[in-house]
Amino acid sequence: MTPATTDVNANVKRHREERRKQRAATQPAAPATAAPQPAGETQPRDVAGTGKGDRWATFNTFVDAVLAQTSEAEVRVWLVLYRDVKPGGLARVGMTDIARRAGLTRRGVVKAINGLKRRRLIEVTARGSINGTPNAYRLLNPGA
Repeated sequence: MTPATTDVNANVKRHREERRKQRAATQPAAPATAAPQPAGETQPRDVAGTGKGDRWATFNTFVDAVLAQTSEAEVRVWLVLYRDVKPGGLARVGMTDIARRAGLTRRGVVKAINGLKRRRLIEVTARGSINGTPNAYRLLNPGA
């Protein structure tokens, strides 16, 4: 190898190591464990943050137990949100983006989200703002 190639390789390795450290420093902290629920009360489990197996179990439960009772618009919106759930358990996406990706109008998305909230399939954890910050949604386990 020439000295120039060695310098480039060293720079690439150093850059990758710096990026790895930055990502590790910005990883969200592990969520605190929830307080135990009183007997007889159940709380829906969230979908994300517990591994791929739980995501598939959630998807399968949605298809097997919920799909037949939901409208087409609700299914489309749920799938867009499901696709966008991050390891922290939230999907942050604007209604206009959901509408574009689901092939719906913005009003159709609002109705579908209200239907999903009514069925306890999602919850809105943070409201968006006029300056373009999207809502944050948490998908709830359909079988809970």
